[in-house]
Amino acid sequence: MSIYIPEKFHNVKYNYDRFPGVEDQSNFSKGANCQVFSYELLAVNGVQAPNLRSSNIWEDRKYTIKVEGDLKPLDLLLFNSTSDPYGAHMAVSLGGEDLIHLAKHNEVAEITTINELRKLDKYRVFWGQNVSNSQASRHEFKYFTSLSDLELFAQRKASVVTVFEINRSGFINSGSLKHGFFTYEVNFFNESVLKRIEDFIRYENSHFRLPVILDEDGLCSQSNPLLPFKTETVSGLRNYEPDICVHSTSIENGIRILEEGTLKSQLKLINEGWLTDTQLGYTINGEPKDYLDHINLGAFESPWPERVSQSNQIKEIGNCTCSYKPGFRFYFSARKLQVSGLLVRTGAPFIKVSDSLCLDDDSGFLGYVSSEELGGENWQPDLYTTKANELFKQKINNAL
Repeated sequence: MSIYIPEKFHNVKYNYDRFPGVEDQSNFSKGANCQVFSYELLAVNGVQAPNLRSSNIWEDRKYTIKVEGDLKPLDLLLFNSTSDPYGAHMAVSLGGEDLIHLAKHNEVAEITTINELRKLDKYRVFWGQNVSNSQASRHEFKYFTSLSDLELFAQRKASVVTVFEINRSGFINSGSLKHGFFTYEVNFFNESVLKRIEDFIRYENSHFRLPVILDEDGLCSQSNPLLPFKTETVSGLRNYEPDICVHSTSIENGIRILEEGTLKSQLKLINEGWLTDTQLGYTINGEPKDYLDHINLGAFESPWPERVSQSNQIKEIGNCTCSYKPGFRFYFSARKLQVSGLLVRTGAPFIKVSDSLCLDDDSGFLGYVSSEELGGENWQPDLYTTKANELFKQKINNAL
């Protein structure tokens, strides 16, 4: 069993006052304590736990039972400095020795092991069974210079589902079902691509997947070797990330977004009943399920947000010659999103935000443009991008 961990669980900040039963408990923009973090993670995986504090959950036998035998994914784990369960720290098992938890000393979620956590004096007492000494993997990836080697490896290790391919004679895409895997592809290599690959590895590892780099021309190894893997903290925007980013959608969706004051991911829209299935995006290309929790934001000058909107309308990916009826373009400050800790970096050549994005100043919302302001129904993505951006600039200048 694999656990689904939406991106918001990796970005949430620890907040002691956000305990079980607090108002709007699932809203992680306000933070969470270890128990809320654990219960909400169970909930998104289809397991409903009672909103009990640590000592109560240990004593409870109506909704929970003591684990006998090996720990399994989604089992609740309790740690404390003494054998008293009052005030115990709560974590969620990922199976065996591995766990994920949110603690004050880290401020954000951490994937670690039971033995590692017990090295801290305040967590030295653990309620559970004897488990193995397997160590959670971090920053793991495979690097291949031939497709045949990758295919041979994949036959032996079925967990390979994502690939970042560097191919001088290939194409540039943001997700295709190439070689039977969900694949990012570039036809050049520079510092920006290296940063994207590092982001790709981090993201895939955080979701318990083994990412693969396919570099048949050896461009990566000749220039900036990936080994040793760089783990420095990212500060500011990447050099491939724009200052202003855009999300495009239809007239109908745009009106609803304005009414609710929030952009929502596909997963959230599905859970709320607005979508019946994965109608949008690259799921047909093998895109991992957790990508459904992402909101994609393209560069200001790029026609790709409109091409995505066009593809959703004509039900065909990549046909840019067909005319379409544009809708709304929502503009955001990428720097504000980064400072707010909302950015999700998967290795894609555009910006992502997890779960939902409010149309307010805290999220860097700058304004919007509607096709009704420009007139006409039949547009090409490139032309509409240019005209809508010109109108947006006029609005900004008039507001100053």
